[in-house]
Amino acid sequence: MPLRIAEPYDHPRLRALLADEIDLLAPQLAGQAAANALEIVASPALPALPATPLIAHWTRLCADGEGWSGALRGHLDDGLPFADDSFRVVLLRHATDGVRQSARLYAEAARVLEPEGLLLVLGFHPLSPWAPWLAWRRRHAPEALVWLTPTTIDRTLARAGVEVFARQRGGAVLPGMRLRQAAAICGPCALLLARKRRSSLRALRLDARGRVAPVGASLASGVLRNAA
Repeated sequence: MPLRIAEPYDHPRLRALLADEIDLLAPQLAGQAAANALEIVASPALPALPATPLIAHWTRLCADGEGWSGALRGHLDDGLPFADDSFRVVLLRHATDGVRQSARLYAEAARVLEPEGLLLVLGFHPLSPWAPWLAWRRRHAPEALVWLTPTTIDRTLARAGVEVFARQRGGAVLPGMRLRQAAAICGPCALLLARKRRSSLRALRLDARGRVAPVGASLASGVLRNAA
């Protein structure tokens, strides 16, 4: 059965790969502390995240073609329905697999991420033994599979003020073949870790003589600004 948008990850081999991805995510999320975190996934059928006791609340959206559903519904062209700098942690888990405007989604994820917040991007790497099979499974889907190509995403995120600081690969190199060293080099699952650069703008004021005097102030998060 070909891979479809409506039932994208129902094959046993894909379910095994998704379980391997959880192993990649678990150590990265374990030490993250946040009041609010955002997860955007390709399908609600993806396995649950590992336990994150230091994250108080997860908001989960499902990217579906050109929009999203889940906790909220909307169209990608309208942007994510959250204020700037709303989330300390943002996770894109196969979010762009079938999305036409992947650059738009990355830009929106960067916008709602707090300065110094963590962005995690998880998807399939185009250079792995799994690539031909994954592409074949997707051949009848409305949109071709969007691969997680690190160099391209690095440039896209950099334009949005987010810097990739680490890359990891994992998953069985071939079904049933679990070689840890090989998986780290050519595993099908790719994880990018990035941080949003803090704004270099400084608040200024004029003193009594009309001269510019620096003010020791920082920008409040989007949530706090909306509450003011």
